Amino acid sequence: MKKIDDEMLDEFEKDFQEAVAPLEDKYEMKIKLNNITYADDSFKARLVCEKWKTPEEETIAQNKLWNDWAAYLGLPENLYGRRILDPHNGFIYTIGGIDESAKKYKVVLYQGTVRSRCTPGFVRRCQLLENLDVIDMKED
Repeated sequence: MKKIDDEMLDEFEKDFQEAVAPLEDKYEMKIKLNNITYADDSFKARLVCEKWKTPEEETIAQNKLWNDWAAYLGLPENLYGRRILDPHNGFIYTIGGIDESAKKYKVVLYQGTVRSRCTPGFVRRCQLLENLDVIDMKED
């Protein structure tokens, strides 16, 4: 048996998504694994099934989630989908939402199609780019 590690779980998640794709289509639901914990010979995950949302519904839901967390994290409201500039390296990121399960790196960022996470403090140090349009974020 393969040892369970990060690499094996990444492969498993990809295979799992391929396997449940027909169910997602049939029931118009997004099915994913969350909160994965593992040992050498076993792992546990929470199965999450959510009704599909239109892009407009998803944007509204993500804006609400962002605004619900904003005050707690010390961040401005209505930043979802907005672009920020890192003054240290000149990179531009798009705010992609909140990862509620993350302990420290709760803010989801996109640089092009590359997804990453950061601390709320990083966002506070960045400059909001007012002159760039808000963009619609799509699920990956």
